[in-house]
Amino acid sequence: MEEIKPFTYSVRFNTINNLDVFVKKSFKELVIDSLINLKKDFGVSVYGYLLMSDHISLILSAEDQRQLTMFCEKFKKEVSQKVMDLLEGDGITEKRWLLFLVNFINKENSEGGANKIWTLEYFLKPLNDTIEFDEELSTLYQRPVEEGIVNNPEDYFYSSVKENLVEQYYFNKQAV
Repeated sequence: MEEIKPFTYSVRFNTINNLDVFVKKSFKELVIDSLINLKKDFGVSVYGYLLMSDHISLILSAEDQRQLTMFCEKFKKEVSQKVMDLLEGDGITEKRWLLFLVNFINKENSEGGANKIWTLEYFLKPLNDTIEFDEELSTLYQRPVEEGIVNNPEDYFYSSVKENLVEQYYFNKQAV
């Protein structure tokens, strides 16, 4: 088995009460933009991502555990703030309803606090070798197919599957 970088993890952030927060295009784009900007700021490698309506799954690596933890906390905080800004600045009824739900859940949840769209905990699964890495990436990309959203993983727009397919094509073409 081939080894992978020491701090490579599968990470999943869930929304509070599994609310479907990321339904609108503008919300999805702000998550992807935050991911792109913060990975540069923290020097984190993103090998794969999948954004669904109520969670985001990532495959990440960092130089050390502290760097990864700081990235995760900053990502959650930044996305929460941007989503709340969008919700509070818009009079559209469905967004106002979502804002009401988020605020209600945060008030009811003693551990929460204001302006939180994510659960406090997040899931970290270490990936120790390329077999685990490949299995986790495959599982990540199959989720929209399994949920009946698309027929093929590459048809789902808010994941890195197309980017990875292009990289694999060029890598394999150069290796020949």
